[in-house]
Amino acid sequence: MKKTLLFSTLLLSSSLLFASENIAIKNPGFEDGLNAWTLNKGLESDVSVTKEAANTGEGGVRISDQSATEYIRLIAQNVRVEAGKTYKLRFFVNQRSGNSANVHFWFLDSYEEQIEPRSIMGPPEETAPGWKEYEIVVKAPENASYAEIHIQSNRTAIGVTDFDDFVFEKLD
Repeated sequence: MKKTLLFSTLLLSSSLLFASENIAIKNPGFEDGLNAWTLNKGLESDVSVTKEAANTGEGGVRISDQSATEYIRLIAQNVRVEAGKTYKLRFFVNQRSGNSANVHFWFLDSYEEQIEPRSIMGPPEETAPGWKEYEIVVKAPENASYAEIHIQSNRTAIGVTDFDDFVFEKLD
């Protein structure tokens, strides 16, 4: 009995120690179109939300970059963070053609100005169709108040990339 109780207590303690806290991102799977996402750069015709671009659910976002000199940027709403805490952003990418898009994860100060470090998930090195999960794990700098998620194509690359199922978590 004592061994079972001790083991149960250790198991519960270790799961609490490594627990993460999901932080709500509005419309993380694009089920409501581009609601809560802002097209900051590029043409609306280069961005679409469709079932075909979805990893799960009814919608995913497709970035179709056909320019070797311009880029496309979608920005999610700012999310409140705590300075000094560690965060993880998980998401799925389907690189349909080319090598053109990635996800930027930026920290902002209380004035909503970008601060370092800026973590970037680069695109796959070569075209690799099929859904793959990526994650960015980073500690918020001491002057961070917000985080911002950017989906962005590259200025020099052409291609089609789908994104879906964003999850933002506080790890500690």
